[in-house]
Amino acid sequence: MEILENVMKLYEEDYTYIHPKYKDNPKEFRWQVLNYLEYLLDKEGYNENIQEVKNDYLEMDIELEEPEDFESLDYFFIYIRLERILNKRKYKTIKLRTLLKKYGYKRRSDKFLKHIRECLLFYHIKAYQKSEHADLSKINLDERITFKVMDFI
Repeated sequence: MEILENVMKLYEEDYTYIHPKYKDNPKEFRWQVLNYLEYLLDKEGYNENIQEVKNDYLEMDIELEEPEDFESLDYFFIYIRLERILNKRKYKTIKLRTLLKKYGYKRRSDKFLKHIRECLLFYHIKAYQKSEHADLSKINLDERITFKVMDFI
């Protein structure tokens, strides 16, 4: 029951950042978050069972929506916001090289940096290095970066 309460707390407190298709549909939002949590808690089991689910849906002649790509860079920043809301954690620290590698990048291209800047702006997160604003295009790949949520009710 606590998980459901936290999901609804997330819906209320982070409403601004919720995808428009869920803003007027808290039930669908709750379903998607719980489905994603199940995936995060047991990725192998989730992936193994997806084929069984597909077979069941085929037997019932119901079209199954493909699961989203959970390895998207956006999820890193969404996770930071979730941690702030649900666990009161104010920041996330990671090496830039680790962030690149985690999301399948080998180097920090202009496209990669642009996307990170867009995510930081959208989710109201700032990047710091040793308590000062971090310019991700100039810092060493092995330096630690702290991402901090700037606005929280």
